[in-house]
Amino acid sequence: MKSKYPIDKTYFHKDIRAIDLPEIAKKMTQAQFMEFFDQFTLAIEDAKSDPYRPNTKLEHNLVDTSRLDFHSKKKPERKEKRDYRFVYRYDLDRSFFFGDAVALRNAKGKGGDSVYWTVKNRDRSDDNYAEEQ
Repeated sequence: MKSKYPIDKTYFHKDIRAIDLPEIAKKMTQAQFMEFFDQFTLAIEDAKSDPYRPNTKLEHNLVDTSRLDFHSKKKPERKEKRDYRFVYRYDLDRSFFFGDAVALRNAKGKGGDSVYWTVKNRDRSDDNYAEEQ
């Protein structure tokens, strides 16, 4: 998909690979995780196609951040809600896309389960991001 906004570089927080994805993989079989990862990859491309889509901007402590909800399965049951959330931000001045976190969508914020709590408490300085290869 072609982006409505120029994206020169894409970066992901190092904790997505080190913490988020391994935690998700622990709760799934290998086949389920591979299906999840395919859907996650599609969600990233979807978010990059329009980083400022309506009703995705976050407020309060995460003003510069957006979110995209997605299904972990390719063919979810009818009326099944999206179960995962990808949190990202787009830097218009530098044309950079930053992936901040991925986690269960409806996890509560106790003990760091909420993806919003995770992003809020993550060090989001540029040196904590790795460029997508």
